[in-house]
Amino acid sequence: MHTGNVPGTDAYWSKTRHEFKAASLYQSHIQKRTPAFFHTGSIAEFHDYDLRVLLSKYVEKLTNVPADLHQRILDDDAAFTKAVQTYKQVVTHFFASKMEIWMALFMKPVYGVTGG
Repeated sequence: MHTGNVPGTDAYWSKTRHEFKAASLYQSHIQKRTPAFFHTGSIAEFHDYDLRVLLSKYVEKLTNVPADLHQRILDDDAAFTKAVQTYKQVVTHFFASKMEIWMALFMKPVYGVTGG
């Protein structure tokens, strides 16, 4: 079975990397165009363990929630998803801070990007 078309597999990422490399080389060497890169800054909030821990600690300090909610956020995906949707202000501040750190420690020193 060929898995190059199955997202997430090693074969898929290898194929994707080769496609990107081929397109970049074509544009820079054949078309004589300056390469450009796009960084999405995608937050993937439903897959970030640090956010899960932060939300758990946040609701643990609240007085109007079930006493076991903080533990359920850590253990149960449905509880975590509900917390992401309920406490949007925490999620927004978390990812804004994370993006500021990413820009300062990586994007600026490596690519010279200063804002966006």
